Amino acid sequence: MERRIEAEHRADTRFRPPTDGLIRSSDAQGKSVCERLDFSEGFALCRVQARTNRPTLFEAPVKDGDYLHIQVLLEGCCAFRNHKRDTRLAPFRSVLLDSDRNTAGWLSDSGCEFHAVSIDISRERLSRWVDRDTEKLLKPLLRDGQHEVTAMNSPDFDIWRRLSGEVLRSGRDNTMRRLAIESHAMQIVHSSMASLFGGEDGGLPGLTPRDRDAAHDMRDRLSADFLTPPDLSSLAAEYRMSPRRLERAFRESFGVSSFQYLLNVRLDYAYQALLGGELHYKEIAWRLGYRHATSFSHAFRKKFGIAPSELVRRSMRAKHPAG
Repeated sequence: MERRIEAEHRADTRFRPPTDGLIRSSDAQGKSVCERLDFSEGFALCRVQARTNRPTLFEAPVKDGDYLHIQVLLEGCCAFRNHKRDTRLAPFRSVLLDSDRNTAGWLSDSGCEFHAVSIDISRERLSRWVDRDTEKLLKPLLRDGQHEVTAMNSPDFDIWRRLSGEVLRSGRDNTMRRLAIESHAMQIVHSSMASLFGGEDGGLPGLTPRDRDAAHDMRDRLSADFLTPPDLSSLAAEYRMSPRRLERAFRESFGVSSFQYLLNVRLDYAYQALLGGELHYKEIAWRLGYRHATSFSHAFRKKFGIAPSELVRRSMRAKHPAG
């Protein structure tokens, strides 16, 4: 379990990640990767992977309003600092923490190596998402400023594993990677609120015909603009519904997440383009946003059971049979 450390620990070094983006640092004080993905107003993901040679505070960007943080320590040791108090995080346990406009962040000890991920959501945004007064529901849970959500042996922790895999994945471009991470982050918020508030949908009312119409329109737009698709948060704002509700409507309407649907559309395009013989498979991989052709080949084989190069060879043999 996490424990609160009342005595304030001094940080010899302070480091603040970007509002949106990634910063790498390597000097005498240690090495670190700090990243923040700002999906929409009041909803973001932060992560720090670092090895420090002296006590270091990795500060969160200055916020407008009170925030909740759903965090997990993937490896190492560190503490979450807020209100000038430190909450030591236990590895592989998802914990809900609160913070105000004051400084918040991760504090590492000298000689410490750690990797932590935080999904940050404003209280105002959360209330709109779940259509409930979250203040009354959260007050008894966060009396001490923290509440454990799930442990590693919980099925919900599989979502954290998938999220951490996408965070570290380097084979996709920023658009594909952000879509995947945002989708997993939404699932974690959903699952956490269901665990805390009760009910499979965490208090989310049933879908309406308007919700399903939005899901179908979203599918059409993803299909039409699959190379540069609109992001989930922007579409949700346009439809005047929460991203979680839109994603749920999409999943219930089509049986897959919006991210998986987009991936399937792109791979279907690649299949037809390869059969047409107009482009080399590496060129297709680049157009689809893959930095490495091997990553594209792996996804292609997983969906169709054949490597792109082999599909091209078979197509050529069919067009130009021997003899």
